[in-house]
Amino acid sequence: MAYSSTVNVRKYHGRYYIVIDETDVQLTSEAIVSPASGKHVPPPAGAVIRVVCVRTGGSAATVNPILMLETGGMAGTGVIYDKGGAVASVNQIQKPPATYFINRKRGTSGLLYHRSRPSAAGANISTRYEILPGWEMPS
Repeated sequence: MAYSSTVNVRKYHGRYYIVIDETDVQLTSEAIVSPASGKHVPPPAGAVIRVVCVRTGGSAATVNPILMLETGGMAGTGVIYDKGGAVASVNQIQKPPATYFINRKRGTSGLLYHRSRPSAAGANISTRYEILPGWEMPS
């Protein structure tokens, strides 16, 4: 099988939910959250307040999700959320929230990129990011 992902962005009660279902996930497999990912587009500025990432099949024992502003990013600039370590599953409320801002004037594509980073190839994984739109820019 080859890697595949289904990405849906939903808005419910003022919050955005990015739901990503992946099959045959490899360590470097990357799902792209784009304007074509459902009825809604993630807000250009937001705060990730909850992350859920679970293995739904395959031989991987752990996941280590990361959400980025840039493709291929693993650490440093462009990282919105990084679990920071392999775990069996993630169900985490972010305190403080992981904030981001898509600055299209600086060359940012306006897309979001997700990697599940399983411990073994061939995993099936489901991930959900819950986002509150907008946040105050620091002065």
